[in-house]
Amino acid sequence: MFLLLLLLVSSIQIATAADNYQSVAKWWGSPDGAFSYPYGIAFDSAGNVYIADSGNNRVQKFTSSGLFITMWGTSGSDNGQFRTPTGIAVDSAGNVYVADRDNNRVQKFTSTGTYLAKWGTSGTGSGQFSSPYGVAIDSAGNVYVVDRGNHRVQKFTSSGIFVAKWGSSGSENGQFSYPEGIAIDGTGNVYVADESNHRVEKFTSIGTFLTAWGTKGSEDGQFAYPDGVAVDSLGNVYVADSGNNRVQKFTSSGAFITDWGSSGTGSGQFSSPVDIAVDSSGNVYVAEYWNNRVQKFAPQTSLPTVTPVATPVPTTAADIYQSVAKWSGSPSGAFSYPYGIAFDSAGNVYVADSGNNRVQKFTSSGLFITMWGTSGSDNGQFRTPTGIAVDSAGNVYVADRDNNRVQKFTSTGTYLAKWGTSGTGSGQFSSPYGVAIDGAGNVYVVDRGNHRVQKFTSSGIFVAKWGSSGSENGQFSYPEGIAIDGTGNVYVADESNHRVEKFTSIGTFLTAWGTKGSEDGQFAYPDGVAVDSLGNVYVADSGNNRVQKFTSSGAFITDWGSSGTGSGQFSSPVDIAVDSSGNVYVAEYWNNRVQKFAPQIPISTVTTVATTVPTTTPITTVSAFRFAPSPLIIPRGSTGATVLYLDGLKNGISGFNVSLSLSLVDPTVGEIVGVSLPGWTMQKNSTLPADTVWLTALDSNGQSNPGTSTAQIGTITIRGDRSGQTSLSIIQARVDDDSGNSISPHLVACPVEVTASACNPFPGVSSSPKDLDGDGCYEDINGNGQIDFNDVVLFFNNFDWIPTNEPVSAFDFNKNGQIDFNDIVILFNKV
Repeated sequence: MFLLLLLLVSSIQIATAADNYQSVAKWWGSPDGAFSYPYGIAFDSAGNVYIADSGNNRVQKFTSSGLFITMWGTSGSDNGQFRTPTGIAVDSAGNVYVADRDNNRVQKFTSTGTYLAKWGTSGTGSGQFSSPYGVAIDSAGNVYVVDRGNHRVQKFTSSGIFVAKWGSSGSENGQFSYPEGIAIDGTGNVYVADESNHRVEKFTSIGTFLTAWGTKGSEDGQFAYPDGVAVDSLGNVYVADSGNNRVQKFTSSGAFITDWGSSGTGSGQFSSPVDIAVDSSGNVYVAEYWNNRVQKFAPQTSLPTVTPVATPVPTTAADIYQSVAKWSGSPSGAFSYPYGIAFDSAGNVYVADSGNNRVQKFTSSGLFITMWGTSGSDNGQFRTPTGIAVDSAGNVYVADRDNNRVQKFTSTGTYLAKWGTSGTGSGQFSSPYGVAIDGAGNVYVVDRGNHRVQKFTSSGIFVAKWGSSGSENGQFSYPEGIAIDGTGNVYVADESNHRVEKFTSIGTFLTAWGTKGSEDGQFAYPDGVAVDSLGNVYVADSGNNRVQKFTSSGAFITDWGSSGTGSGQFSSPVDIAVDSSGNVYVAEYWNNRVQKFAPQIPISTVTTVATTVPTTTPITTVSAFRFAPSPLIIPRGSTGATVLYLDGLKNGISGFNVSLSLSLVDPTVGEIVGVSLPGWTMQKNSTLPADTVWLTALDSNGQSNPGTSTAQIGTITIRGDRSGQTSLSIIQARVDDDSGNSISPHLVACPVEVTASACNPFPGVSSSPKDLDGDGCYEDINGNGQIDFNDVVLFFNNFDWIPTNEPVSAFDFNKNGQIDFNDIVILFNKV
């Protein structure tokens, strides 16, 4: 027998990731405004990061990689000013909400900082605050604010209208002791960092307590004054464990997963982490109060350290390479220290012939086609050309090293453009080396002497840069080669750090592998890097006179080569390229030649071998609840119904018990006026209409859709009483199949919107009644824009006319479901 315990609550609407994290970026604010005690942190849908810079009384906005965009705010109490901003959140429209702590208010801005609205004053009443801290937004745009000094959470609409509140001072379930951070998961559950109780509490969207975890301490799952909390797209919960200077990660029910961090100022260390946020890619951003910075961490989806510790990839015939050709330039111009190598879409090979200060072009078999360039600094001349790349249109880009510039040519060598001068500024170079082109035509240049990568448009307009001198993640020590894979990831040969680093297209560090040495996966001054169409990475390991091949995450596959002048031997291989058939071309500096290697099986014929997955206990198909229609739109004064289904069943429901609890958080918006189950037995233990109803049902005869994958659970009817939004949300459910096995259906919500009904003008006037205060009742009967004695007279004279000509709820001031003399008294008292 199916046992279904189902709790439905109406409220305001609102895969496994790697569990090792590495620091990929940190920033202290831009020169436009360094941080002073940063507190809150939030994202918009474009990935931009907003920081509540509390000590500077302003908000700063950055790209996801830490590039400054804008800022707003000064010290004060006027609109747009702040006195210690703490929490911050961004809604789906890009509006920014800031908890203005010492002004005891919330302010709302556009994404560029234009002031929109505010609400809140000092106090203990609904909508008042005592040191508001964390702010969060649900999917319906409702705003949740941690009212720290009042030991509670308050919930508002996006315009600041009070909706609900919960919490009081204490340590019992649902109580708080100076809470700070808040987050909301995809189903609308609310997580609160209960700082001085050293725990996290979980609630429904209307404040019903669900669970809590944590005690004071430093063990896994314990906290010392947790301040910030965040939830990722999988429902995992991240906590800024401030007193322990770490981040802890949990399941949605509080089961410990992992943690990282220690006290300090280095990468991955913290000094009072106070807020935390997780973007859609799983990157974790942490605001540190005492270090005055934000750190960004990426989940390690591959290698846990710089030195790869990975299971070797089995070598196949496609990973065995044989020398098939070599050439030293044509009689028209032999090589002198060839450096860069690249292909065009026709398979022609271009070589940066650095010692001869020219470019040579060959067929894929080494037949000379043309060449251009002489020594000098004029257009089309070179002083030690090093890197070279070809775009999809056949244009050729050359890193002109000693002229500190990039030059652009047609495929036949006609000069088109140039950019760059000597220097350290954006668009300037200090010995540019490798060049690569992405699928959009952007040009990436390794700026070797400045220990960085610069990104440009195809016409040389500066776009971005990243890197500095050092050996930390994202830093370089005289980098040389660069390559881009089919998804836009950037690989850089970090020569003097003896490693390869991998980045996103905007410079976000992803991973790195390699140390100095000659073992598999080690390097000695790697110079060139290339990626094939399958994403495999090839490295010209110059000091070891070999080529190494890796997966895209750095797992070693194979290598070949030794020191010498024979076929398959190398003397300082400095660049490498792979064509669409998987042939590998290597430029050798001291042997003054290019060698071509072919896999024993061309890359185009390699069959992907799937990894066998160990047999495990079968997982029950996940069922899901569904409302139809959804959303439910009800004109004020009318009713609407939605049907609840359970999908994903194997054979219908042969028999089951149902218990339903349905409740509306705000009875002024609407009421539940009907709940029915399909034509079997139903027992009601509460009357309708009501704010809350309890129902039970039993299907003992197997009438509920036997043999189908969908069962109709019931129909819920709601009456709309006041214009506004709410939702019918399933926030807890238990389903047991006939064998007693428990499954967990996916939970959903049905948004409910009650729309304003147009009121007719009363007899003798031309204007329609108006709801001046937005409470759903139309006090301005004659529609003249104010409440006066004429409205009372008009209402009294048409006492019997209203029920048959107007929506009753619009004039039912005492909310008893009818028009009576008490409504006249209430209207009179409003004058």
